[in-house]
Amino acid sequence: MTTLDARNITVAFGGTPVLSDVAITARSGSFVGLIGPNGSGKSTLLRSLMGLQRLESGQVSIDDVPLADLPITERARRLSYLPAGTEVHWPLLAERLVALGRIPNLDSWRGLREVDFEAVTQALNAVDVLHLRKRVVTTLSTGERARVLLARALASSPRILLADEPVAALDVSHQLLVLDVIRDLCAAGMTAIVVFHDLSLAARYCSDLVLLREGRVFAAGAPVDVLVPNTLRDAYGVRAALTTESGVPQVVSYARVTPRDDRHGQRP
Repeated sequence: MTTLDARNITVAFGGTPVLSDVAITARSGSFVGLIGPNGSGKSTLLRSLMGLQRLESGQVSIDDVPLADLPITERARRLSYLPAGTEVHWPLLAERLVALGRIPNLDSWRGLREVDFEAVTQALNAVDVLHLRKRVVTTLSTGERARVLLARALASSPRILLADEPVAALDVSHQLLVLDVIRDLCAAGMTAIVVFHDLSLAARYCSDLVLLREGRVFAAGAPVDVLVPNTLRDAYGVRAALTTESGVPQVVSYARVTPRDDRHGQRP
């Protein structure tokens, strides 16, 4: 069992607060979605959870051990981080790039073992890019490259996956495939904290949602409790509601909220 716990996270850029007193807890098997309008602090929070962002105050811990006290190698074994829109500038074969994800699991000055090659193959296959293993990554499409980078993150067999919009560049079929993979890994005990802009996908796949607004937690809980009309209106400025279509959750946005709506007291 692995628990990631963040308390009182505050981050500022140039003296301007970006996150203010944010708290989040993610336990083994949970699939947590970070949602919120642009500029609400989602990516900054993800970087803070990984230990890549300097905190003004607060603490991130894993199983009650402060992240700052974990050796870098141990941190890399437990956490895997996939930033948004990562570029690849070196002409590496896809399988070589994914193999970099195994580095935290290797002994010093030792090459890849059979178990590492198997992990690379499994990660490539999981996100449907095994057929691209001998392709140079810089020749791949944006969506293909995004899946290869996700395979690298999964190849380390992390206890906790932190991913920033991992399906943003994917077609509909591969969006579902990738999220199915992450959900299955969570069912097997991994923890995932993933940034979403598509609220319907977040509602469909996540066990928990954390909605950020202006750098603070605006709402948190199960999707059915977070994606309610008044919260969506106040956070996103839209009239919207959570519905179901053939048993699948959908967030339907009807219209933007205008100053005229506010003057007339209209609610969703």
